[in-house]
Amino acid sequence: MLDARHLRRLGFRKLQSKKIGPFKVKRKINETTYELELPEHMHISPVFNEYLLSPYQEDPDRPEEAQPAILMMERKRYEVEKVIRERLSRNKIFLLIRWKGYGPEHDSWQEFKTLTNAADTVKAYYDEHPTAYSSKRQMIDEWITKYTNPDPQG
Repeated sequence: MLDARHLRRLGFRKLQSKKIGPFKVKRKINETTYELELPEHMHISPVFNEYLLSPYQEDPDRPEEAQPAILMMERKRYEVEKVIRERLSRNKIFLLIRWKGYGPEHDSWQEFKTLTNAADTVKAYYDEHPTAYSSKRQMIDEWITKYTNPDPQG
């Protein structure tokens, strides 16, 4: 487990878990430094001092294994549990996604137009947050209508 108190994360620090993981140890660099296998979306150096690491212990409240990806058209597709927040970058809307069966350390930013298989979840988020990026609201509403009520005539 990795001590996460020094990492910058979203939300209130007080409410976040103090440790994230488990992660596999890729290699031991020297007596006090280890390299971990981290998910690509974390965008941090995988090298940590041993004082930030602790052995993983089973937690009875934690799910045993993350759910596997759904294979669609020979590509992995993960199920969206919920949308956490949104941001605007380079005039595109990105949503922070919590993946079903995975913890907060696996949350990732996805452009909202790529979430066609989770249009109902995106709609639920925008129903709860009606004023978010009001200048883009018409485009968002059109996209939601297109993918939540598909027109069989195209």
